[in-house]
Amino acid sequence: MRKLLICFAIALAMGAGAVKAAMPEVRIAVLKFGTVNWVMDTIKRQGYDTAAGYRLVVRGYAGKAATTIAFEAGEVDLLVSDWFWGRRQRGKGRDLRFQPYSNALGALMVTPEITDLCAVRGRRIGIVGGKFDKSWLLYQALARRDCGAELAAGSEVLFGAPPLMARQLRDGQLDAVSTFWHWSARMQAAGARRLVDAVGAMAKLDIAPAPAMIGYLWDRGRSDDAAITRFLVSVRNGQALLADDDDAWRALKPRMKGVDAAARALLRRHYVAGVPRPWTPADTAAAGRLHALLIDQAPAAFKAQIGRFDPRLFTIPRP
Repeated sequence: MRKLLICFAIALAMGAGAVKAAMPEVRIAVLKFGTVNWVMDTIKRQGYDTAAGYRLVVRGYAGKAATTIAFEAGEVDLLVSDWFWGRRQRGKGRDLRFQPYSNALGALMVTPEITDLCAVRGRRIGIVGGKFDKSWLLYQALARRDCGAELAAGSEVLFGAPPLMARQLRDGQLDAVSTFWHWSARMQAAGARRLVDAVGAMAKLDIAPAPAMIGYLWDRGRSDDAAITRFLVSVRNGQALLADDDDAWRALKPRMKGVDAAARALLRRHYVAGVPRPWTPADTAAAGRLHALLIDQAPAAFKAQIGRFDPRLFTIPRP
């Protein structure tokens, strides 16, 4: 009898292994320390991937360029990037599609004495993400309209990584910093003031609803539509859990090393507020208006990169 039980257990294990092996894989490239890991970890921990009928494979890379190279080489099925990059890839003949990862966008953090956007002009400004960072371009467009001035004119503009810019604002070496959403939350917890964020800037520039800029991108020409759909379902499940489950956030605490309790609370609040609603035709129309604004307002070098707007990037094929 014992031998029969052992044989049954072995057969059951082999069967489970065969089922697992038969599941399609969905491979995603992420930054090793990026916030997208929060939902990827949650999906894996809760088994939302296997419950949806696929196996999630998360591959971490040290920088954005590395994730792009991995995607272009076919080592992964998806990556997280902005839809401007996806549009450029469509311009090269690739059938890329986009679904939002988060509506949380960057913010302009300032010292207490700066009370409005016009007062930023002529100050020492730190920019995270480079001179073509979309949030920075939006703040400049808003300043042209409301202040009749160029933010960079007469200002000392420096570019750098988020930790460096945050430290220089804290130490009084900078007066304002345009940075990513998760760093703005950490800076706010440390006492910096949020002057305006990219979502608010878009609303003031009559771009509503504010379309998510960052999302999941995949090439339909080489992806399994059904597996991608299952992945997106598990993402929604993971985000729904993170919306209100304390235990899910406690499990992510190792991902937030060096972040104090106040900053973790703000990170959670901003993350949950940024969980995207389903993308609609209104979002596509708003994305088109944002594209047109940047074409009109951005430097010539950026215009050369951005190309024509393509609404097909935002359509989701049926599996």
